[in-house]
Amino acid sequence: MAGNTKNDVMEKIVSLAKRKGFVFQSSEIYGGLNGCYDYGPLGVELLRNIKEAWWKEMTLREDVEGIDASILMHAKTWEASGHVENFTDPMVDCKKCKSRYRVDILAEQISKKNLGKIVKTIAPALFESGKENSDTLSVIAITDLKDKTIEQFTSELDKKAVDEKYLLSVLNYALVTPGLATLTLTEIVCPNCGTKGEFTEARQFNLMFKTFIGPLEESSNTIFIRPETAQGIYLNFLNVKESARQKLPFGIAQIGKAFRNEINTKNFLFRTREFEQMEMQFFVKPGDDENWFDYWKGVRYNWFIKYGMKKERMNSFFPINLRITQKLQLILSMSFRSAGEKLKVFITELTLI
Repeated sequence: MAGNTKNDVMEKIVSLAKRKGFVFQSSEIYGGLNGCYDYGPLGVELLRNIKEAWWKEMTLREDVEGIDASILMHAKTWEASGHVENFTDPMVDCKKCKSRYRVDILAEQISKKNLGKIVKTIAPALFESGKENSDTLSVIAITDLKDKTIEQFTSELDKKAVDEKYLLSVLNYALVTPGLATLTLTEIVCPNCGTKGEFTEARQFNLMFKTFIGPLEESSNTIFIRPETAQGIYLNFLNVKESARQKLPFGIAQIGKAFRNEINTKNFLFRTREFEQMEMQFFVKPGDDENWFDYWKGVRYNWFIKYGMKKERMNSFFPINLRITQKLQLILSMSFRSAGEKLKVFITELTLI
């Protein structure tokens, strides 16, 4: 019932956005293109206002520079960053109705009651898997299993004393683990047709759009349409540093399009195949990262409050898109080494939206 109410609200929002000229379905006269949207007369003005407000806040200061990097980049960019090998989502197909699901989205559609039943069914295999690879469980944030017996765990499941997010973590681990995945999928019902256990094996699906540069469609001419804006910042780090005569700490900001070939798009504008990112990477000396993190966390929090976000809402998810990467040689270093260049400084990176 709650799911239906949520869908009804979303349908009303989509209808209102279209009627008022904010957002239209892309290519609507041809039936529409899933996961792609056009901004109408009011939508484009709203979008422009948001981007301008963000840009002024982030770049009208001495320690942040702006760039606009190309959408098309050398294929080695995405090899060096790990996107070619790792920018993937596992997906499965229902053998009966042919519906396709990302495995984490499939798991999210299971009720808490059924979630507990499925995890209990696979518990013996789950614990056996944990013994074979003791490091894996810690990586997926279900470390509690290491300190429990299977009897203790199943008892907690029977008492419904296990948090739903915890159960989802366990199930997502099971769905991508060889041996466990097949067993787990036999217990899951297709949300579309209601058939139980009729899924293909999970397989990895790369989210980057491929195309060819030049007149010939050969593998040597393959390039990718960027799935994020950050790599353009990394590759131009030395160019910006030297041309703008910057010294650490300083940041590089960019607003630009990104493209991801999502398995399932959903929730209107919240998961689309073409979208715009506003991003600033801030580079600091090792040891200064925590202080700068606290500084930028406060700056970004206050910006959202300034433009009308309620504090109680902010406190529930902030800083969802603010992360700190505490490494001395990051993707940036990898990119320069892959290109045969020597990185002149070692840095720690702060990524801010």
